Amino acid sequence: MKTKIGVIGHNGVVGGAIFKALKADYGLSLNEGSYTEMAKADIVFVAAPTPQAEDTSVDMSIINEVISKLHEHQIKKQIVVIKSTVLPGTNAKLSEKYPSFDFVSSPEFLTEANPLQDFLSPDRVVIGTDNEKIFSIIKKIYAPVLLSGNTTCIFCSPIEAELIKYLANSFLAMKVIFANEAKGVCDLVGADYGTVRLGMALDSRIGFSHLKVSKEGGFGGMCFPKDTSGFLSFSRTIGADCSLIEATVKKNRKIRNAD
Repeated sequence: MKTKIGVIGHNGVVGGAIFKALKADYGLSLNEGSYTEMAKADIVFVAAPTPQAEDTSVDMSIINEVISKLHEHQIKKQIVVIKSTVLPGTNAKLSEKYPSFDFVSSPEFLTEANPLQDFLSPDRVVIGTDNEKIFSIIKKIYAPVLLSGNTTCIFCSPIEAELIKYLANSFLAMKVIFANEAKGVCDLVGADYGTVRLGMALDSRIGFSHLKVSKEGGFGGMCFPKDTSGFLSFSRTIGADCSLIEATVKKNRKIRNAD
């Protein structure tokens, strides 16, 4: 019997990539649409949005509503794979509230430009669960991806998976702001930033990604602004010193004239 897969959020960037990849290449039985259909699935991938709230914190209301509705229609034990970018500790809170689900934190690292290609050829797949059996089940779903190239599969705890996503995006956002500052220095002394960038990027410890400076400057898009601000807000609630991320957020707002 084929494993039945459900995808909540298949009209979005992440959910759409997951749904197309599973439907086209995995030969699994897929559900979409109503929660009644989702209830028939053995594994449900949740790719619901986590937008930025007015106070710059992470708005988790959509995720919470999705899981609540899924629970209302639940007819059997299910594995729920959270693909959304969620606050560290979300998996633990959901597991405590809904013990009839087995939650897995498996964040995505897609670009808006090529989401399907990025899903099919990732540099890493992160599977956050404390249950080795469930890890094996989810890893099997990802098997075609893991065999497609030099993809590393990371088996970690849920909170580690949640942190990997936020910290990766925060680091890349800092790299973008560094690139903006580096270009500013080059412009002031009459140096070509393209040449300087090449010289830096050829160092394998630095690399080429996120060193280009856009016409607008700073960073925009769906993820970096909300994820850096959201994680900064979270860090304050736990008393963590994230001054580098704070400076990144502040500088980006200045560049983008958001302040």
